[in-house]
Amino acid sequence: MLSLLRQSPLIREIAKQILREHKPPPLGRWHMEECPTKMQQKIDLANEDHCGPCGQYAMEQLEKKVESRLREVEKKTDEFKDFLTKH
Repeated sequence: MLSLLRQSPLIREIAKQILREHKPPPLGRWHMEECPTKMQQKIDLANEDHCGPCGQYAMEQLEKKVESRLREVEKKTDEFKDFLTKH
C-alpha cells in the first residue's frame, strides 16, 4: 500500500507542497537591500511618494548634481589656467 502511495503523482505533489520550505515573497521595492546606498535611495523615494507627486525631490537632486559638476569643471579650469601661467 505504501509503495502505491509513493508512486501516485497526486500524493507526491501534496507531499512536496507540505514539506517544501516556505520562502516569504519579495516585497517589491520594499524588500531589504544589502547595499546601504540603495536603501537610502528607497527611503528618499518613499518620502517623495508620501509628500506628493510635485517632483521637488527630483529637482533638488538634479540641482545638486549640476552644482557638483559645475564645481568639478571650475576646479579643472582653474588648474588648467594655473598650469598655463606657470609654463
